[in-house]
Amino acid sequence: MHNITMAAKHLLVTWEKMIWKFNSVKTRIEELSNLYATFNREYENIIVSLTQIDVKVTNIKHLQEETDIQTPETKLKCLRDLHNELKYVINLFDAQDELGSSLIELLPDKSVMSEEVQNRIVEYHQLANNIKLTLDSLLDQTNYGHTEKAERDYAVQVDTLSPLSLTAKDAYLYQLRTAIAEAKYKSSIT
Repeated sequence: MHNITMAAKHLLVTWEKMIWKFNSVKTRIEELSNLYATFNREYENIIVSLTQIDVKVTNIKHLQEETDIQTPETKLKCLRDLHNELKYVINLFDAQDELGSSLIELLPDKSVMSEEVQNRIVEYHQLANNIKLTLDSLLDQTNYGHTEKAERDYAVQVDTLSPLSLTAKDAYLYQLRTAIAEAKYKSSIT
């Protein structure tokens, strides 16, 4: 009888250890699942935001050039707004990268999930970099075109002035005011 009681106690202790291990494994799986779900949700938000910005940039680059309805100033403002949107989304990368890194550390090496997390991190970084390059290029083109137009307008204005209407002092003051206004404008761009 004593042997049966000892065997039963031993089975109960083993069973309790198994239940404890099962519960700890279950808790860890739930934590990983929640962490992975959070990572995926944020990843999808970032990708959707980047895609929306990319669509707007593509519209400006390819569709609005044909119509030329926008003035260079409004196009420049629109591009700056998109640049600010992109900066906002890129600021989310740090938290998402940290979340992905902690998830990768918790997952086994070379697992499918850890590779998927790494690929997703690389994906949104590449997408953001491509959008930034396109945006920077469009900003440079628009700034160059705007500056070129302003220089042409200035040249036309100078050519239409009668030669006797300006003194050397007036011309100097006009150029100085124009240079100050242009410097203020360029400083507001950056």
